[in-house]
Amino acid sequence: MPTDHQSLLLTHTTFVALTPLIPLPFVDDMVQGRLERRMVRLLAEAHGLRIWEEEIKILAHGPRKSVVAGIAKGVVLAPFKKILRKVFIVLTGKKMVDLATQTYHVGWLLDLAFARGWCSPAGPHHAREIRAAIERVLAQVPLATSPVTRALEAGYDSSREALGDLFEMVQAQMGVLRREPRDDQVDGIVDDVERHGVMGKIVEQLRHALVDVPEEHFVDLERRLAGELGELEDGVAADLSEAPPP
Repeated sequence: MPTDHQSLLLTHTTFVALTPLIPLPFVDDMVQGRLERRMVRLLAEAHGLRIWEEEIKILAHGPRKSVVAGIAKGVVLAPFKKILRKVFIVLTGKKMVDLATQTYHVGWLLDLAFARGWCSPAGPHHAREIRAAIERVLAQVPLATSPVTRALEAGYDSSREALGDLFEMVQAQMGVLRREPRDDQVDGIVDDVERHGVMGKIVEQLRHALVDVPEEHFVDLERRLAGELGELEDGVAADLSEAPPP
């Protein structure tokens, strides 16, 4: 997988992992959804694919799992009330890493499906088939003990100060997020934060940590997704040694 795709994945993974701390009930879920759709759209475009908005929604949104239930709801009492930096540092624990892991694996598998030409319009499988296959793969893989989870945890742990800076920057722009934040508002926040270079520091730490993830983990993911889509039988994924690197 090209370097720019990895940066794209890790950037969106990190933003999604921060969404439970948005101090606006329901808006956090909406922003998460828009970030997930943005990731799908940009991954597809990176492979030269133009996908309908409805297909993007299907690829982006699997069954919602409450991996972050309660992570910040106890401290979010009023709209736009700031969460103190030291409180944020305490909250960036296992549940946020779980959400990051889920997002990263979904993004990696989508990138794989686009790269292998499995997803329409370039391939034979519709968006709903691809997303269902990804959900089945993730149900087979114990994400809690995944080497990717350990790597992301290590990467975020070594980026605590940068994460704090990132969260403060995002909080400073909370005023533009109303009850129904638009895609362009979310895009604007992401683009503005990226311009300041803080995300780049975090992504670099995550990339460094992911180097230690065994290649076998990603080969296994490809084998499982190919099997779920029936592509192993067609020989499309015969050479799994060429799976996209982490």
